[in-house]
Amino acid sequence: MARGVSLLGIIHNPASRKNNGRAPVDMGALGNRVMLRRPATHAALEAALAEFAERKVDVLVIDGGDGTIRDVLSAASLHFEHIPPLALLASGKTNVIAADVGTWGSGERALAALVAKLAASEGMAGPRRECRVAMRVAMGEARHLGFVLGVGAFRRAVELSKRGVGEGAGARLRTAAALGRSLLAAIAGPQRAEWRAGEPLSVSVGAAGVCEESRRFLFLATTLERFMLGVWPFWGEGEGALRYLDVEAPPQRLSRALVPVLRSRPTHWMEEAGYRSGRASTLRLRLGDPFILDGEAFRAGPDGMVSIEAGPTVEFLAP
Repeated sequence: MARGVSLLGIIHNPASRKNNGRAPVDMGALGNRVMLRRPATHAALEAALAEFAERKVDVLVIDGGDGTIRDVLSAASLHFEHIPPLALLASGKTNVIAADVGTWGSGERALAALVAKLAASEGMAGPRRECRVAMRVAMGEARHLGFVLGVGAFRRAVELSKRGVGEGAGARLRTAAALGRSLLAAIAGPQRAEWRAGEPLSVSVGAAGVCEESRRFLFLATTLERFMLGVWPFWGEGEGALRYLDVEAPPQRLSRALVPVLRSRPTHWMEEAGYRSGRASTLRLRLGDPFILDGEAFRAGPDGMVSIEAGPTVEFLAP
C-alpha cells in the first residue's frame, strides 16, 4: 500500500450491534495486505493482537463500538511497543469515541472504502489524523485504556438506557443522553430523592490530592474533546489531559444548574454549591458501587480504589 501503509490488521467484533447477523466480509475484495480476525473471547483478542504485533501491522482497524475500542487498546498496549494508528468502523451499541475522532461508517462497503483510501496514490488526499490521550484506568491488578468514565447518576442512567433504548439516535448519543437523563431524573423523576442522594465516592485530584469521604451525585472524566448534541459538561483550569466533572450529593439548585453544566457555562455560585470541573493528570477514586468505562460496568479493586491517569497518545485515521 502507498503512504507507508503496507499491512492492515482488522479486529471485527461479530457481537457488535450492527455486525450481528451480517454476512462475513469478502476478504478477496480487500486485497492480500489485509489481515482480519473475529475474536469471540478476550483470549482470542490477545492472540490476534500478538499476531498483528509480530507481523508489524501499520494500521489497526476496529470494527465495533466503544467497548471494543477499549478492549483492543488495552490488549494492544501489551503487545505493541507503540500502538499503531487506529481507524474506526462504528458498529457498536455506543459509538461515542468514533463520534469525536471520526468514523468510516460501518459494514463491508465502509471497510472497502477505508482500505481503498489508505491504499490511494500519493496524488490523492490522505486520511485526516486526530490524536487523543487515552485514560489509563487501574483497579487492583486490572488495567484498561479508555476514554469516558462515569460514576453515580451517570452509571444509573447508562444502565437504564441499555434496558430502554434500542438501536437508533438514543444508542448513538448514549453518553450525552445519559448525562441529560441523570440530571432530569434528579429534578423531576419519580425516584428523584433516590437519584439526588448519590452514592459514597471519594475523589482525589492530582498526585498530592487527598481522598475525602463524601457522597457524590455524579462524577465524569474523559480525554475526548467533544460529545454529541452540543453537550460538554467540563470547564475550569488545571494541567493534564483528564477533564472531570464532580457534583456533590444532593445536588444544589439543580434545575438552575442544568443548562450551565450541559453547555460548559458555569455561573458564579456553582463551585460553592458543589459543582466542580477542571483538568488533571491523575485522579483517584474510592467507591463501592460499579463505574462505567466506555459503556460497560466495572468494579474497583479489593481496596475500593480506582486510579485514572493520562496514558498513551493514540492516533486515529478518519475520512
